[in-house]
Amino acid sequence: MLFDENVIMKRWFDAQKATPNIFQEGGLVLKWEVERSKVGKHKKFESLWFSPYLIAGHVGKYAFKIAKLNGWELLISING
Repeated sequence: MLFDENVIMKRWFDAQKATPNIFQEGGLVLKWEVERSKVGKHKKFESLWFSPYLIAGHVGKYAFKIAKLNGWELLISING
C-alpha cells in the first residue's frame, strides 16, 4: 500500500511530542526584551535576553509574575 507524502509527513509531525515548559515558583528564567528585538533597535551581537529573574507566582495557566533576584517584583505579568 502506497502512501501520499503529505500523509507520511502528517503522521511524523503528529508523532512528535512537544514537551511544555513547566515553570514553578522559585525557578529562574530569562526575560526576552521584545521592544529591542525589532530591526534597528539593537546591534548585531547584542543579547536580547536579560538577567535571570525569579518566578514570584502564577497569574494564570501560562502567565506569571517575576521578580529580580534582590526581591523587587515587576509590575507586569509575563507570558510563558
